[in-house]
Amino acid sequence: MQSSSASSRASGRQHRHERVALFRRRGEELLGTLATTDRLIKEQPKQVGAFIRATVKALRFIRLDRDGTIAANVKFSGIDRNLATRMYDDLIGTFTRNGTVDEETQKNDLSIIRQIADESEPIPIARAYDFSLAYEADRQISVTVGGLWP
Repeated sequence: MQSSSASSRASGRQHRHERVALFRRRGEELLGTLATTDRLIKEQPKQVGAFIRATVKALRFIRLDRDGTIAANVKFSGIDRNLATRMYDDLIGTFTRNGTVDEETQKNDLSIIRQIADESEPIPIARAYDFSLAYEADRQISVTVGGLWP
């Protein structure tokens, strides 16, 4: 999803995107993100909010329930449990807690997008990233589960 919208973001044809980082950097780039447009947020705010809340909840589950995550991976992907365990252990450190990343990671990600889009000018962070929905989802989940999940 990121690379397909990179050129439209870089050229200014799209408005700012809400991005939720599923995985933080491994090296200096993001390994996976979600993106949407201001238009979709405006036209379907409940759907977008629910999707982001579900994503943040899943990130928490993945980070906090190793055995449950490995079991789900085995069940839904059909891979061997030993491989699923190794994958979890190798990748868990790359998952974000709440779908947000720091400014340095954002800058590095935008630098890669700029190269892919063959854009000469830097892309302003504010044009590409807005974690407000992820922060709100994180807050709502924390309140809803009564502090059960950190």
